[in-house]
Amino acid sequence: MRSLDLLSVAAQAESLRWRREASGAAQRLVWRAAAAGFALAAVVFLHVAGWIALAEAQGPMVAALGIAAVDLALAGALLLAGRRRTDVVALEAMHVRQLALARVTGAGMAQEGLLLLGWRVPAMAIGAMLVEQAIKAARRR
Repeated sequence: MRSLDLLSVAAQAESLRWRREASGAAQRLVWRAAAAGFALAAVVFLHVAGWIALAEAQGPMVAALGIAAVDLALAGALLLAGRRRTDVVALEAMHVRQLALARVTGAGMAQEGLLLLGWRVPAMAIGAMLVEQAIKAARRR
């Protein structure tokens, strides 16, 4: 493949990876907001209704402990539902980007590792490769 085609593949893979990671972060935020909403609703509704029902039957101390246990169980279940999961598609897109960038520069395994360590911002790595390709093209003329 030509260098510009490889750069295009790398850019598309990076774009896919960022979209997938942003989507995962948004989903985690929604789950956490839902957990907070249910925890607040539990505090309001269960405290009032539970307090009235349990205080009459068992006394105020048992009523308070029962309400607190139910609130903690609901909040814990929702936080578990919103935990971070590994996105296989995002990891594969990052791998494709790394391979494409390595092929553009003609890097071997050792140089690929240096590329990953030395260029923390992908846009900088792509820009450097474009400049390098332009210099090579100018020398050929």
